[in-house]
Amino acid sequence: MNLASQVSNKGVAQDGYLLLEWVLALACLAGFVLLVMTLLSDRSWQLEQVVTEQQVLTQQLQTDQLWRSQQQVRQLLQLQFGDAS
Repeated sequence: MNLASQVSNKGVAQDGYLLLEWVLALACLAGFVLLVMTLLSDRSWQLEQVVTEQQVLTQQLQTDQLWRSQQQVRQLLQLQFGDAS
């Protein structure tokens, strides 16, 4: 093997390693992007769940407050007019 072919083979090998490094770097970057997207999508799902739970709790609170108000009105009417039943 002569010197020129050895130098040429080393250049090809170095180019191959450089290409491999770029492929690995891009694969790592793609994995990181996928991880971030997964984490963000999980957060949005959790946020939707929390908002839904808050809406349900707010509706329950409003229903409870309405029931209490009706009970208070009944009690006041009973006090004012006596037992109507």
